[in-house]
Amino acid sequence: MLRSLPLLPTLLGVNLWLIALLVPLCLGRATASGLAWAVAPLGLLALLLGLGLRRYRATAASQILLIIGVPLLVFLPTADGALAAAKLHPPSAVMVQLAVLVGYLAAVCAELARGPQPALADRSAAPVYEDLTGSAAGAAAEPPPGWHSVAAVPTVVSDRLRRRIGVYRLLLAMSVAVPLLFLYAINWHPEHVRALRAALGSPGRAAAMQASLTAFATMLWSVLFHFFFMAAMDAHLDHDRGLRGRLAALRTSSRRGRPRLNLYLAILVALLSMGLLIWWSL
Repeated sequence: MLRSLPLLPTLLGVNLWLIALLVPLCLGRATASGLAWAVAPLGLLALLLGLGLRRYRATAASQILLIIGVPLLVFLPTADGALAAAKLHPPSAVMVQLAVLVGYLAAVCAELARGPQPALADRSAAPVYEDLTGSAAGAAAEPPPGWHSVAAVPTVVSDRLRRRIGVYRLLLAMSVAVPLLFLYAINWHPEHVRALRAALGSPGRAAAMQASLTAFATMLWSVLFHFFFMAAMDAHLDHDRGLRGRLAALRTSSRRGRPRLNLYLAILVALLSMGLLIWWSL
């Protein structure tokens, strides 16, 4: 089962669980409650279960577990109580956590947008195409009976296609502008920052609230982007799902079984980030 899990969402999800939950839990083990230790493995189990359910076409359950369940189970144990102490969450560590969270949500949404990969169809049912452009000696091949050659016609872009391309570009601009607007309103808008500090009473609490709101806005926009943008675009552009499914299954089956270089690089980055978080928190 582990071999069939997608590499990037799995690595980012495990890294998010390590740096956002396990490292603060180990550093604050003297004050951590037994309940926090009991719910700590749930985030990792939700990640593996969500990625595993995707193989069996349980799309709705997989989406809920991966997009909503994993971030909540990772961040909720450290949101209040002894594990919410400022010394366990320095600003640099919070920025690393947010960066890993954004990468995880982006990788999960991209993986879910591909849909479940069906098994490779029987080759005997697939049509066989012959090369009609020329023979091995380079001479022009004769067209088969009933075929005739026509001159190439220049491509003409219709007004309808131009409008569709314009809509796609506007959606792309919106997908970049909306999360940037959220980030600006939470972290850099002067009136909002002053209101947060006045309501919470100290800059430390305001910074913690800004980090929580940034994580919530990132998760919310990732969910909206996946369900209301990528799903519709994928259904519109993917005109031949059967062919794309067979090609994806063939590409998956042709991958090598041994780990590649990016796996070792990801493990090295995870170990270095854990070491930096522990060093910053001491």
